[in-house]
Amino acid sequence: GINSAKYADEQVEGMGFAIPISTAVPIINDIIKEEAVPEEEQGYLGIRGNDVSSEYSEYYNVPLGVFVGEVSKNSPAEKAGMLTGDIITKFDGRDITTMEGLYGKLKTKKAGEKIKIVVERSNNGEYKEKTLTVTLGTKPQDNNN
Repeated sequence: GINSAKYADEQVEGMGFAIPISTAVPIINDIIKEEAVPEEEQGYLGIRGNDVSSEYSEYYNVPLGVFVGEVSKNSPAEKAGMLTGDIITKFDGRDITTMEGLYGKLKTKKAGEKIKIVVERSNNGEYKEKTLTVTLGTKPQDNNN
């Protein structure tokens, strides 16, 4: 495994932790294979969103992820069936908890790629998971998402 240690002073006992290599290897391989795509080739989703923080999630009983505040008209997200109010929890098999994380993943995908996005959709206050297949579009010149 990969070991880490918590350094301690005389008042606190140190603890060591290990991450099993079987858990670490797939993540390491994903990081090695993942490379940024030139900006003019990057995929475009077509949403505006906000982070669902752990405090907000707990207080309002909603899933952690990215709350979709707006879906742009005729965008790849709209064409795939994404709705305002959905909460994005996974992008291409990876957990998403922030807009920054979502942008980071989008920077590694090219326009035209088909991506599976998992959203949680409210149905009378109860969230249900839905998987959407989105064909990423070309970024408009005046938009970042």
